[in-house]
Amino acid sequence: SRAGEQVAALAKSRGLSVMSVGRAGKALRLISAERDGFGQRLVVEHEGGTEAFRLPLVGAFQASNALLATKISFMNEVANVCELFGADVDEVRRAIGSDRRIGPSFLFPGVGYGGSCFPKDVKAMLRFASTSKYNFRILKAVEDVNNLQKLRLMGKLKKHFGSLKGKRI
Repeated sequence: SRAGEQVAALAKSRGLSVMSVGRAGKALRLISAERDGFGQRLVVEHEGGTEAFRLPLVGAFQASNALLATKISFMNEVANVCELFGADVDEVRRAIGSDRRIGPSFLFPGVGYGGSCFPKDVKAMLRFASTSKYNFRILKAVEDVNNLQKLRLMGKLKKHFGSLKGKRI
């Protein structure tokens, strides 16, 4: 409905994402505000029904996962440079990991980070920063490196096999 679209636009302008949009009335009343690990869920009542919004909040868990994703992307970049110069990335990785301030975890290069948490938490941090018009350049680069790493793999496969047509990957 047009009124629902107006509520959605208002929510979006305030950094809220609409979970469901019904008919918006003039009188609004906050029914509940519940906090979970990803944000604050607000339920608002109006004469046409209720609206649920999620106010994004970023917690330490999302920031920790974003940092670990950064370590992985950094090592992928180190591996790419090592490949150009014929250096052994495992030697470099072991040397970096022996620094007690860094440690050996999450220093293994590969196709990029994946799973359900790292991509979601990097995106959550980027979205959260953007609600205040902050350009989180490091995390944007982390996301870019992660996406490019998958393309690098495809390039290597094409170089090795020639055409990938008909091949199951």
